[in-house]
Order: sequence, then structure tokens, then C-alpha cells
Amino acid sequence: DVARPGEGQERAAELVLEFDEPPTELSGPQRQCRLLLLAYDDGAGLNLQHGCHHVILYAPLSSPPKDGERVIAAVGKEQQSIGRVRRAGQSSHVTIHRIVLEGPGGERTLDGLLHERNMDEALIKSATNTAE
Repeated sequence: DVARPGEGQERAAELVLEFDEPPTELSGPQRQCRLLLLAYDDGAGLNLQHGCHHVILYAPLSSPPKDGERVIAAVGKEQQSIGRVRRAGQSSHVTIHRIVLEGPGGERTLDGLLHERNMDEALIKSATNTAE
């Protein structure tokens, strides 16, 4: 099923709830691969630990490099997206995939630079408030 533009948040919420239903004896072996495509902002507040065990980050979040608060917010949104799946009640190993574009000759692109920045441990620590 697909929530089409203009169908409203109610329909989208129904689809997300259906997507995240825990598997049962009947649904387990017959379940097919399913995809839930969300923008970073659309995933805020969702719990997806029952229906998901892969997260694919396909568009690194950018922000002005000299605006520290916005950089931390961008990194935080990526970490929050991962946290929607990697949370209490998750019974599967969670795999994080990141699609990073390269130039035709393997040159680094903005995607690659943003990926490196968004994986910086100090930034992740600041973004997730896990300072010891």
C-alpha cells in the first residue's frame, strides 16, 4: 500500500502501524520484503522496531559548515532515524546502510564529505546527548 500525497496523515499513520506490526506464527514465514520510505522529519516519534531491521540512509543531511547548532541537528536527525529501529523490543540484528555517491572516476563528492562529517564521533556524542 502507498499513502499518496493529499490522503492525509491518518492514512499514513495506518500504514506505518500496519508496517510495524510484530510478526506472528502465521505472518512470519509468509512475510515479504517491505519498504517504508520516510523523510527524516516524517519518521520523528515513530517506533519501528517490530517491522524493521534495516535502515538505509540515502541522503546525507547538510547544513552550513560554520553553523555548529545546525550541524549537530543534522547529525542528530540521522541518529534519531537509526534509533527508530534500534530500540527496546527489537528482536533482530539492525543493519545500517548508507548510500554515498562518488564522481565518475571515484572522486569524493558532497555526499562523501557529509557522510564523513555525520559519522564524526564527537558530533554524534553532541547530537545524542550521550556525554559521560
